[in-house]
Amino acid sequence: MKMTKSRKAVQLQTIKENENGIVAFACGIISTISFIVLIFISYLNSGQGDMGLGLVGLFAMIFSLVGLFLGIKNIRYGDRTFFFTKAGFFINVVVVVIWAIIFIFGIYH
Repeated sequence: MKMTKSRKAVQLQTIKENENGIVAFACGIISTISFIVLIFISYLNSGQGDMGLGLVGLFAMIFSLVGLFLGIKNIRYGDRTFFFTKAGFFINVVVVVIWAIIFIFGIYH
C-alpha cells in the first residue's frame, strides 16, 4: 500500500493597508492640526474669535466625524492590516470628544 502525503500550498501575499483607513488617519491628523492652530489663533486674539474661526472649527469637526465613521467601517475587513485604521479611529475619537466638549461649552457659556 502506497501512502501519499498531501502538501499544503503556502501562499505568500502582501497584506495591504486599507485605503479608507489611511483616509480616516488623514482626517484625524487634519482635524488635530486644525484644532491646534485654532487654539493658537484664539490665544493670540485673547479668546476673541470671529465667525471664520468657528467655521474652520466646524469643518474640522466634520473631518473628524468622517474619519471616525471610516475607522468604524474599516474594522470589519479581516485580510488587511489595521495600523492606520486603528490610529485614525483613536485620533478621531479623541478629537470628536474634545470638539464636542468645546462645542457644548460654547453653547452654554
